[in-house]
Amino acid sequence: MASSFMGLYVQRDGLNLAQKGLDITGNNLANVKTEGYTRQRLDLVSAKISSSTLGYDNSIFLAGAGVEGQGVTQTRDALLDDKYRKYSTVLGDLEVKSNVLSDVEDAIDDIENDEAGFARALSEFKAAWQSFSSSGTDQDDLANVAKNAAQNAINVIKNFSSRMDSISDDTYSDVETTVTRINTILETCAKLNEQIKASYVQLNDVYDKGYGFEADINYGPLELKDTMNYLIDELSTYTDISAVTEADGTFTIQICGVDAVKNDEYAKMTISEDTTPTNLGLSITDLKTNAAWRNIRCECDGADADLVAEINHAIDEGNFTLAKNLEDKLVEGGVPADYQRLFPTTEITGMMTGGTLKGGLDMYNGKGMYADAGKNAYNGIQYYKATMDALATSIAEEFNAIYDGYDFKMFDFRPGYENTAAGLIIADEWQENPLQAVHPAGIDEEDYNYDELTNVHINKILSVFEATHLVGKETVPYTFEDFVAHYGNTIGSQLEGVNKSSESSEIMFNSVSDARDSIMGVSTDEEGVNMLTYQKWYNAMSRMVNALDELLDRLINSTGRVGL
Repeated sequence: MASSFMGLYVQRDGLNLAQKGLDITGNNLANVKTEGYTRQRLDLVSAKISSSTLGYDNSIFLAGAGVEGQGVTQTRDALLDDKYRKYSTVLGDLEVKSNVLSDVEDAIDDIENDEAGFARALSEFKAAWQSFSSSGTDQDDLANVAKNAAQNAINVIKNFSSRMDSISDDTYSDVETTVTRINTILETCAKLNEQIKASYVQLNDVYDKGYGFEADINYGPLELKDTMNYLIDELSTYTDISAVTEADGTFTIQICGVDAVKNDEYAKMTISEDTTPTNLGLSITDLKTNAAWRNIRCECDGADADLVAEINHAIDEGNFTLAKNLEDKLVEGGVPADYQRLFPTTEITGMMTGGTLKGGLDMYNGKGMYADAGKNAYNGIQYYKATMDALATSIAEEFNAIYDGYDFKMFDFRPGYENTAAGLIIADEWQENPLQAVHPAGIDEEDYNYDELTNVHINKILSVFEATHLVGKETVPYTFEDFVAHYGNTIGSQLEGVNKSSESSEIMFNSVSDARDSIMGVSTDEEGVNMLTYQKWYNAMSRMVNALDELLDRLINSTGRVGL
């Protein structure tokens, strides 16, 4: 039979849990603006009284045992988390491409500029040759004007190439910064796993299942789990990730299907050493504990001692990308057969389907139709730069072809920069004697057909401006001026396509984000209702205590007294 004081115990527990409900509600409201916070909830169940032999006993004597608190949990939806991270990955890729392509478009707009662009410079170059038909003007002066106009056109092309190099450097820097941030997150997540596992033990939320110990992952260290999930969300903007909660409460994180965090171990992402266009790559190292990463050293007797010292210096500096690339050189140079690599890695470049890293690599490496077999064929920075290189090469070839059979050419390339926009220059022959462009065989003003020879080469030069040319790997011929316009249309169409995809993905992302926030986010209206509910519950429990107190007072102090 229940104790006479059972009702007081029931109300005592009710008061405590009502107070705890108010505490949790207050905690939610206090964190309404805390980024990454997940709404918490007090889980309550009806208390059950168990006899020693009959299991749960719901007889009238033991019924009404009150309420029990199972714990404080979070309101999260694993499916929505997964969708949120997938759309975040897609959006990260498109946003980077949109930003970089916008920079490329700005550079091309400068080429197309009516006031100082390539078309204007080309028009002035053409007009300079047409001026030769004017009478009474010194031809040496006209030739110098034509040469200077050609230099202006070259400068526009070279400036674009320089802009592309700057955009490429910025893109590489962004990739490098992202990799550094990812490595920081992976290390932090491994440390959080240690804290989470220890917290489950301290909170006594670990149970022996007979086949091993498992944590009650519905409860446990909620703030630590919030921090972990927040970092995983951030990772999803950078690259393809997946995360699962293990039986012991720790999180296992994979990047492109490769383990990046497991228990207290974590990997490091590295950038391939060969950062020439179309060859920038990313790898994931094997897992190590924090202590192992701190104490890692390269020891290789018989190998290049200076290179070994450089590897260890890079490790001491925390530059594991450099250390890994130096170790690659060490291995290529020859190491003993029993040498154990410090940085065995898995290449993930081709595994990525989204994220800012994918967008950055596509823009940095992408060479479009100019890509070698097996290389990145996205229309990225290298594609637009290669296309302008092809234009510079075509200009040099087409104008120089006028002078086949003569020891003269208009254009040339700086040594080491052949067939590039950056290397295009005025040829020495033309630089030293501008008038030789219309008299490639030599200048003899006494020649009876001097003016006729002048017109012959002027007409040949002007025909290059009017003719269409197959530039680079294009299959449709264009005049030089039309090619630049086509070039601008290409970047415009690509950017428009990326922006449309980005807008569509953003709509889907926001939809999933709103759905997730409706579950895990704090609603002040909902918490206000909870606060009133718990307050009324607390007040009711207090009145029940008063009522029970009066009953017991009557029972104890009045029962059995004669005449009362």
